[in-house]
Amino acid sequence: MRISGKGLAGLTIAPALLSLLGCKQEDIDSGTVGLINTPKGVLVTQRARCTGCHRCEISCTNFNDGSVGTFFSRIKIHRNYFFGDNGVGSGGGLYGDLNYNRGHLPSMQRAAMHERLPIGAITWQQKEGCITVDHKRCIGCSACTTACPWMMATVNTESKKILEMCVMR
Repeated sequence: MRISGKGLAGLTIAPALLSLLGCKQEDIDSGTVGLINTPKGVLVTQRARCTGCHRCEISCTNFNDGSVGTFFSRIKIHRNYFFGDNGVGSGGGLYGDLNYNRGHLPSMQRAAMHERLPIGAITWQQKEGCITVDHKRCIGCSACTTACPWMMATVNTESKKILEMCVMR
């Protein structure tokens, strides 16, 4: 589900709108419902409903790039697919608590990551609380993938475009 609203305003409005759909503040606080700030809105995820089918990854790639696949998706659940963030038995995933986490780069790490990039194609937008990619400056060098501790940034080998979770059309 996608709720429009830029920056912190979107994150502030989202819980009120989600309450209309039966989501509570406790769900957001516990991480059962996740809110991800993007340059064009707020992306909402609900862990309890995720089965690990990767349809969200396929839909994301189809919507943003017109192709079908999971590797170039801006949403990544595979890295949490088996064990989650906290390891066997205690975290999400198939061998944890059977809930999957959508992969994304935490906000505090995004700002630090873009400073390590040589070209300057990725910039931190303090007001919106997310990063943006200048595709005109990007040369497809994959330095963003190496700089990202979670390898969330991916470069499409055909188009040489950065495919980052935070950048949605």
